[in-house]
Amino acid sequence: MTRTSQDEMARLLSAAPLFGALSGEGRARLARSARIATYSAPQRLWTAGTEATRLGLVISGRLKSVQHVADREVIVDVVLPGELVGEVAFALGARYQSTVICLRRARVLLGEAGLLRHALGREQRAQAALAADLAAQVQRLMRACKDGSNPVQ
Repeated sequence: MTRTSQDEMARLLSAAPLFGALSGEGRARLARSARIATYSAPQRLWTAGTEATRLGLVISGRLKSVQHVADREVIVDVVLPGELVGEVAFALGARYQSTVICLRRARVLLGEAGLLRHALGREQRAQAALAADLAAQVQRLMRACKDGSNPVQ
């Protein structure tokens, strides 16, 4: 993981709706503890079933979220720059639901789930931004199921 200036970290956080909805103080607190990690294909960010301690924001590159079903890998989602990763486990306060693997060299801003959860407890705008992100994912997946298409296209 690399160290990034507080200003650069705050700028990156502000660009994402969830983090941008935090108050300046909440964003600054998260920026102080966040780190940027660089991954290469096929490196894993985390494995399904492990404790969800971080929420990621993809800065560059591409990741895939997979489930292992009957000895095969099923791609649940492809995560692109500007998108969150790990938000379902974060929102549920649960373990990671999927294994996340780097497809193309990626930089991911990783924020501590506990700090963000604490901030969300006090900031309704950020709660609404998380709800909107999750709802958009559900709509996209439902359209893909209805159309019979691959949700990751």
